Amino acid sequence: MKWNAIITKSQYGKALRREKELNDLIPGSGENDELLLLRILIRDFEQRQAKLYGGDLQRIKTQPDSCWHF
Repeated sequence: MKWNAIITKSQYGKALRREKELNDLIPGSGENDELLLLRILIRDFEQRQAKLYGGDLQRIKTQPDSCWHF
């Protein structure tokens, strides 16, 4: 799968689900590059959103899509 910067909450949710899938695979299955990239993209998104919400990660994860800033 090709990944780009995570901009929306929907993309964030897809990335989190895919990260979980990849974590469940056997180490060395050839998916390590995708997993590393997803972790970087997820962390970047969370850091950008945390600046808007004062670092409250739980609030970031529960905000409705209409409240997200780009």
